[in-house]
Formats: sequence, C-alpha cells, structure tokens
Amino acid sequence: MNLIIKKFFLYFMSILFLITLSSCLDTTYERLIHDYNFYEITYVHIGDIIEIDLEELAHTYDFDDIQYENYIDSRYDSAPKIVINRLNQPIAVEEGITSLDVILYKGSREIARIYLGQYIISKNDALTDDFIGLNDNNFVYYLSEFPNGNYYLSGDINMYSKRNDELIPFSNFSGVLINPYQYKISYLNREDHFFTGFFKQLDKARIDGLIFDEVDYTLTINNSNQLTVVGILAGEAKDSLITNVSVEGSIKSTQLVKYVGGIVGYSENSIFRGVSFKGEMDCYAYSMGGIIGDSMVTNVRILYSMIDDNIYPGAKPLHVIENGYVIANLTNHSGIEYIAPAVYTRVRDRTRISNFYFDGLLNDSNIIDNSYFYTNDQQIYFSLENHSNLYTTLRSPDELLEIPIYITHEKLISGDHLAYLNGFIYETGEYPVLERWVKP
Repeated sequence: MNLIIKKFFLYFMSILFLITLSSCLDTTYERLIHDYNFYEITYVHIGDIIEIDLEELAHTYDFDDIQYENYIDSRYDSAPKIVINRLNQPIAVEEGITSLDVILYKGSREIARIYLGQYIISKNDALTDDFIGLNDNNFVYYLSEFPNGNYYLSGDINMYSKRNDELIPFSNFSGVLINPYQYKISYLNREDHFFTGFFKQLDKARIDGLIFDEVDYTLTINNSNQLTVVGILAGEAKDSLITNVSVEGSIKSTQLVKYVGGIVGYSENSIFRGVSFKGEMDCYAYSMGGIIGDSMVTNVRILYSMIDDNIYPGAKPLHVIENGYVIANLTNHSGIEYIAPAVYTRVRDRTRISNFYFDGLLNDSNIIDNSYFYTNDQQIYFSLENHSNLYTTLRSPDELLEIPIYITHEKLISGDHLAYLNGFIYETGEYPVLERWVKP
C-alpha cells in the first residue's frame, strides 16, 4: 500500500512540476516578446510630446499598464533626452539622438517590449520674436558672446573684412542659427591650429539654410602637436541637426590634418539633410569626405534573445546624410587614401545615406573600387541596407556592383529625373539642385 501511495505521490509531483515548468516557460516567453513593427526614425523638437499609437497597441496586445525606457550612451550623456511626465507621456527635453521603448504589462508581468525607434531631437527653429537678426556688423559680437542664442541671418555677411579677427572661427555654438531669406556668408578664408571652420564645434546645435560661397581654406604650418579637424561649417558637430547647408569653394592643406569634410570635419550623432559641397579638396589627411570627414554614431544597442539564442539589432542605421550632392575633385596626398565622396566612417553598419549623387574625381581617378562609406575593414565596403538612391559618375571595375548607380555626366545634367532620387529640381544642362527649406 505504501508503495502505491509513493508511486501516486511521485506521479502527482511530476505532473505539478511539469505544469509549473510550463507556466514558467510561457511567462518567460511572454516577457521576452520583442516587437520592431512600430520602429521608425522620427524628428521632434524640444518640448514635443511623443505620441504613441495606444489604439494600435491595444489591438495587438492585451495589457493594462505601459511604461517607457529611454536609453542613453553613458560614455557621453548623464541624463535622458526623453522624460515621462505625470500623465505618463514621453516628452523630448534634450537635443540629440536617442531611442525609446514601450514595455507592456498585464498585472505585474511584462508581456512585450515595443521598440518605437530612434528620435532626433532638435531645438525649435520657427522664426519667433526672440530670434536676433545677424548682419555684417553684429554677428561677431553675438556669436562669440552668446553662443546659446537663437539667430537668423538678416543680411549678407562678408568674411573677407573679418579674416584677421581673432574671434573667428567661433569656438563653439549650441544655439539655433537659421537663414530663411537665403543670405550668403562669403569669402571665408581662415587658418587655425586646431579645429577649423566657421565654428570650431557645434554641440546640440540647430543649423538651417546657411549658404557659404567663395570659400578658400588654405592650411599651412601647424604649431600645435594636435592635428587639425577641418570643415567649412564646423570642425566638429555633436548631437546637432544640420539642414539645407551648401558650400562652394576649396579646402587645401600643405600639412597633415586629421579629418577634412566639405561641411563638417568630424560628426558624432549628428544628422545632415539637404547638404551639398561644390569645389575642390586637395589635402593631406587621415580621412576626408565630400560632406563629412569622419563620422561616428554611438547610440546603438544590440539585443540578445534568450528564446532562440539569436542576436537582433537594437536600432536601425541612421540617415546620417539624407538628400545631398558633391561636385568636386577630392585628393588625399597622405598615402592612407581614406577618401569618400560623401562620408568616411568606421561604423558603416550604423550609418545610412540616401538620395545622393557625386560627380568628380577621387585622387584624379574616375574609378571607384570602394564605397561611399569607408571602414578599416577592407572586406566590407558595401552594405545594401545602408545605401539607397545613390548615383555617381565614377566607374566601378566590378560589373556586378549595383550601388552606387553609375551615370554619365551627360545624363546627370540632361534635366531628366533620376529614378527614386527624391528632393531635387531638374533643369536641362544643369546639375540637379536640392529643393530648399525641406524641414525634418
């Protein structure tokens, strides 16, 4: 009798164990649902409430509570760029790039994690009464003394008369500078021993509509033990949103410089839309690009799934450059020859470029056997996911190479619309030009 009871007890405990284990596995599985269907890259302004489609979430999941997670890169940031108000709404509070997740709960149990995507947060650039108009007489004073202000160009600026002013280049800028009336900044001709550009550094800045023409940078003797970072707009740009900026002119160096870019020398977590460079770069540099000399995107996560032991991307590549062109001869005499029509980057998998064309030469050659993105790994030049709608007059020795799309110079200036190349105006006999004032 005791044996029968013992067998029954063991059988009962086994069933109970299996039920408990099954319940745990189900709970684990439910807690580890990862949903990327809502993922987008979104532009917002400081103070904006980030709208969540709760109706669609409720249609997909049975939940009764919602919480948010805003990720930061602890190496650079000390506080989140998105906070939650007392109504449990996410609000953008800090410039830069960040990501946001939604965690859904049923009771105390987490049932799903929704990856909403990455948010590009910038200052509001609507021209209001608090904006100060900059002209040829006052821009040095305001940009040097109040680098956090809100400004717009109220007249053309002639840099030739200011070229000996020690306050130029401006050391840093963290405000808003827009050009709604299409005035020009002309005759920018500077030499400097460190970061070099109209600004040395942009940090959480909003720049829109600047037009630089008659630019002539010549970098000669460097008396510092630090290499120069060169860009016409700025030497460095961090957590900044730069749109509708065009440059015409040349950058030359007889010394070794670190990074050279037509718009920005070194970019970190910054976004460029509607940008162009037309002219010449003839430099000795570690790396150079028609728009950006060197680019880094740090705000990226990788997710490891305990369910299927697979690794999933926590974030999609960012549009570091969206809508742009370079018409220039780019020459790098350093022997390293990290040179790119658009942007050099060591993080190709995190960087995306779309709607872009190039016409010119690379080191006096019309052959391209490497990508619009450069990495230190010579075997991974191309990534189909990170390129779209790229045209170039450079030929490739690889006949099977589909990106970028080869186009003749004659076809480029024919006035015919290029397939899928959006955001450009076409005229017969002219290069396609960007539509101005395209806002994020």
